[in-house]
Amino acid sequence: MTDIPVIFSAAMVQALLAGRKTMTRRLAYTERKTRNPAIGESDTYLAASSWQKVAAGDRLWVREGWKPHSIYAHLPPSEMPEAKVFYLADNNYEPSSVPGRPSIHMPRWASRLTLLVTSTKTEPLQSISDDDCFAEGLEPFGERDPDGRIFCNPLRPNEGGLGSWAFGELWKHLHGAESWDANPLVLALGFRVIRANIDAPEARAA
Repeated sequence: MTDIPVIFSAAMVQALLAGRKTMTRRLAYTERKTRNPAIGESDTYLAASSWQKVAAGDRLWVREGWKPHSIYAHLPPSEMPEAKVFYLADNNYEPSSVPGRPSIHMPRWASRLTLLVTSTKTEPLQSISDDDCFAEGLEPFGERDPDGRIFCNPLRPNEGGLGSWAFGELWKHLHGAESWDANPLVLALGFRVIRANIDAPEARAA
């Protein structure tokens, strides 16, 4: 069992908290550069991402946008005591001049969500199924969709379309249109959400 940090946007954190999201897709390969002395330039190549090592039973601890209490705002995360923090996805953090901190800087002790990986699969990004669209947290188009297979655009809920289109709108918003158009291989990780810090008894017992 391995513990791995994973970043989610505020909208996806809300979907996790609401119980709608039980799957996430991550790139199977990432672009890297290496210096080529022969040509005096850098070569670009694809390398297997660390997500390919994730297996069922591993635990992911969620990093999200946050801010510390004002009395600790002057400290870097590594020097902060374990104390109350505010989560930007909740929109109820203290109304002060303390700026929000990016998710990448959230310390392990401040995380409030743990994801227990239950399944993994590799597939092209655009091959996402309707069932996986639901698992990714997308919402159906409501009464206008009696068959339950038309999804809301996550960015403009009054728009509806097929699942791959709706998920594509979200992916392009997060990663850029070129990433969707390239149709890269992704790791689809299924998980169970535990609403507790990864070091809390509830997560340790999972």
